[in-house]
Amino acid sequence: MSRKLIILDRDNTINEDPGYLKDPAQVKLLPGVGEGLSLLKNFGYEFVVATNQSGISRGYFTYQELEAVNRRIEELLRSFDVNIRGWYICPHKDEDNCNCRKPKSGLIEEILKKEQVLAQNCYIIGDRVRDILAAEKFSMAGILIQSRETEDKEVAKNLIFRAMTFSEAVSFILKRDFEEHFKNKIFFSYEEEEFKSWLREIKNSQKRIVSTNGCFDILHIGHMQYLYLAAQLGDVLVVGLNSDSSVRQLKGNERPLNSFIDRAFLLAGFPFISAVVQFAEERPLNFLRKVKPDIHVKGGDYRPQDLPEKEIVESFGGRVVILPFRQGYSTTRLVEKIKANKEA
Repeated sequence: MSRKLIILDRDNTINEDPGYLKDPAQVKLLPGVGEGLSLLKNFGYEFVVATNQSGISRGYFTYQELEAVNRRIEELLRSFDVNIRGWYICPHKDEDNCNCRKPKSGLIEEILKKEQVLAQNCYIIGDRVRDILAAEKFSMAGILIQSRETEDKEVAKNLIFRAMTFSEAVSFILKRDFEEHFKNKIFFSYEEEEFKSWLREIKNSQKRIVSTNGCFDILHIGHMQYLYLAAQLGDVLVVGLNSDSSVRQLKGNERPLNSFIDRAFLLAGFPFISAVVQFAEERPLNFLRKVKPDIHVKGGDYRPQDLPEKEIVESFGGRVVILPFRQGYSTTRLVEKIKANKEA
């Protein structure tokens, strides 16, 4: 059930559509389709086709002619080492009022049952909103591929992206897969319910919580060393990350160079960081009151007694630890070096 499946429309999604295609000699893959499916296969995706083919009930072509076209598509895709697991076909017209003609959900229900996959592990890709609507009841992520000339304004709740080309759709899937992997570590506020629930679970497990905070605008090895050492002091490392507005207050209007979400994803990529939480104040005092860490870590040559965080942390039984910075590294120095090289 953890398999990843992409459900593809056929005409104008995989291949060019001259209208009621029945001659295998006319089959032409659309640009980027073979290469895109081959790339997605490397990341564990499998493929099926769900297609309306009313030409059968209209008498424009036979099942045998349809199968010959599908075999030709398979032949062309095999040259990219791509296999279509199955073909799910509706032969009816709209007026036949069947349950399988998209936008109705019959074909998608059949696919989910036969392929034994979860809708949440699937994408549906087509060139018309009716393709996407067929999977709406399952909340399956839908991607629409349309040219500007044929843009469909109809809305489907499960439509998450409109692509101009198949290659653009593939890029979006890989980007979304990356973000889905790390986004459960990122919280936009220490007041949001998702973070409060996560924090309760951590505290109930009796894990030792370590916190730290900063702008982390341009990550360098000094940051990596500091964060790694902080994580070694406990079981869970929670990083309070300054919002863009608070970075501007601290560093000036030219900063941050990277937005909050970009900085957050970079931090979430470190396996020793458990959570990244946005805070909007210049100092993380309210963040600390919410997290109540066992240890709060600061970097540099501070003395604990000089830190306003010390009183707050000690008020709930925690302590402050000062870690030395790795000498020769700072974001400000990197920015100045870049400016100097640009001017030179």
